[in-house]
Formats: sequence, structure tokens, C-alpha cells
Amino acid sequence: MFPSTVAHQIDPQFSIKIDRKSKLQKHRAAMEDDHRPWANLHPDLLSLVSQARGLSLEDFTSRRAVCSPWRSTMVPATPLLIYSAATHGSATPSSSVCFKAAFCLPTQRSLEVRDCLDPVITKDGIIVGSGHGWLAIYLEGAPPSSRRLMLMNPISAMRIRLPELMDEEGWIVKKMVFAPNPRMEDFTAVAIYGEVYKWRLAYARSGDKNWTKLPETHDPEYMNTITDLV
Repeated sequence: MFPSTVAHQIDPQFSIKIDRKSKLQKHRAAMEDDHRPWANLHPDLLSLVSQARGLSLEDFTSRRAVCSPWRSTMVPATPLLIYSAATHGSATPSSSVCFKAAFCLPTQRSLEVRDCLDPVITKDGIIVGSGHGWLAIYLEGAPPSSRRLMLMNPISAMRIRLPELMDEEGWIVKKMVFAPNPRMEDFTAVAIYGEVYKWRLAYARSGDKNWTKLPETHDPEYMNTITDLV
């Protein structure tokens, strides 16, 4: 009733798809073979890579991101101590030729900081807070209207401009704390500002045009107790 043999016809388009898929798999395998030597470098060589002289903070973090073996071999760069110092022959660290660096505590070595910090960490820029890989920077200006606050990530160079905190002449920002993982559209910051024996508190959130200042009190005992934020 049925023929003893059945002829199966293969769609030519289907055959082409199989051939393309096979070539794609071979191409991916070849690419993996090309990149595999990076992951198979001897730990001693990786140590030399991570200890290269003149390595910047950006270079160090980029090399850790090459592959999983590199990331497991090279310790994280954080925590860091950001500092500025005068180059050889300069009189003071506040001179115009100062350089910026970060001292990596896990590796006990200095790493150059990218140029994004040059315009802000100067004799007019003060780091008033840090956390979660970000810096809170207060830029002092002669008139109060020129004083600025910002959050900056020294690795990604991202900046978040905060509202101006203008007040009386001579008042400064003593310290600022902020919520983890700040973004331009989502941040919360609290600052201690004022002057000695007259410290006040203010906070700002994303979308605010001005800082919200907590009501001032004339109780000297209360004003003297505002010494820190955590």
C-alpha cells in the first residue's frame, strides 16, 4: 500500500542556514582561541602587568576588567586615598603644576588619577566627603555666588552638579554625605555648612533647585554639637 522507500527532499534554503550556522560556530570558536591566551597568562606575568610604573587608576581598573582570571589575580583598587602634591621643584602643593594621584591601600602603591580631576582638585577645590567610589567636592570662590558643589567619580569621570549653597560671606561647607550609587536623576545629599560655632544642616535631592536648610536655632549648645555626619 505504501512505497517501500520514501524520498526525502531537503529545502536548499534550510541547507544554506545550516551551513551558515556551522561557519558562525567555527568563527566564534576561533575567536575564543584567539582571546584565550589572555586568560592563560602566568600569574607572574599578570603581577608585572599590574605593577607597571606610571599606571593610572583608569588603566588599573581597565586591566582588571579584561577577563575573570585577571580580575581574580589583580586586587581591587579601592579603598583609595586621593591626594595632590607639587611636582619636583614646585614650592607648594597648591601651585599650578601640582599633580593628582590616588594611593591604593590594597596594593600599597600610587596610581595617577585621570585628568578629569585637574579642574576641580586645585587650591580652590576641597574634598568634603567621599563614599562608594565617589567624591564630594566643594569649589570655593571669592563671592558666595561662585561657590559650587558636585559629586564626582574619579574612575568614570561622571559629575553630578548639585544646587548652589549660597549664604553669608565667610561660610563654608564642612562636610557632605550622600546616598550610595548617586545618579543625575537620583541622588540625596546632606551637608554641614556655616562657620565655627554656627554650623547648620541642609539637604538636597535630585530635581531640587535649592538646598533645603533646616531651621536655624540660636541655642549655642545645639549648634556646637553638629560636628559630623555619617
